[in-house]
Amino acid sequence: MPRRNFVPWLLVILFCLMGLSLLLLTFLPFETLKAFLNVFSKDKNLSMLRPDDAVVFRFLIGTIGLGILGLAYLTGKRQWKLVLNFFKQFWQDARSFFSFSITFGPEMGFFAALLVVMAIAVIRRLVFIESPMLHDEAYTVVTFSDTFFHAMTDYSLPNNHIFHTILVVLSIKMFGLAPWTARLPAFLAGV
Repeated sequence: MPRRNFVPWLLVILFCLMGLSLLLLTFLPFETLKAFLNVFSKDKNLSMLRPDDAVVFRFLIGTIGLGILGLAYLTGKRQWKLVLNFFKQFWQDARSFFSFSITFGPEMGFFAALLVVMAIAVIRRLVFIESPMLHDEAYTVVTFSDTFFHAMTDYSLPNNHIFHTILVVLSIKMFGLAPWTARLPAFLAGV
């Protein structure tokens, strides 16, 4: 009698339990989701999370749960070659897509210098993205960022740069009120 290997089936069961529990978490009430996400914050209290913002976390958790269920399916059907072939083809496509960098020749030094400067800009800005807000940033957020209409129509002070303020309002509406969300438009434009 041939010896059976139970490891793939144990992995299938483990992946199914993990995926289903994450999918279940997306449908639970806000308080339960907040208690789960509190575990991952530094101070064990994710006080910035509001019920409106929980939709983003629910989507991410549900997507991860579906991905884990996909792993369970691939493990159960022993179709890992499909995944490996996908990543091999993806790598070949990425190499052909980025093959333009080989044709630069003498301009390759300029391209490399540009990448180094961009990396330095990203690192330098990321260091200060969570620092306390200065006067101009705080004034823009407090005075002009309550609604899109207010950001576009209030010209009472020169601190309201209309396009930047609209982007700050959009960033705050999407990600919540925090120093990094108010600085996100300037961060992306500066890089």
